[in-house]
Amino acid sequence: MKQDVENEIKNSGAKIVESGKPETNSFYFEYTFENVKGRIEVLGSEL
Repeated sequence: MKQDVENEIKNSGAKIVESGKPETNSFYFEYTFENVKGRIEVLGSEL
């Protein structure tokens, strides 16, 4: 899933400026696009 999210960000024309994996069940990407700065964070848990 992490690779899919990264590819979608890049394909949108945004530039990834930072990424990380703070826990084993989460990851994030910080990005810039034109004059916008954003962050996408994904956190998973068991059902």
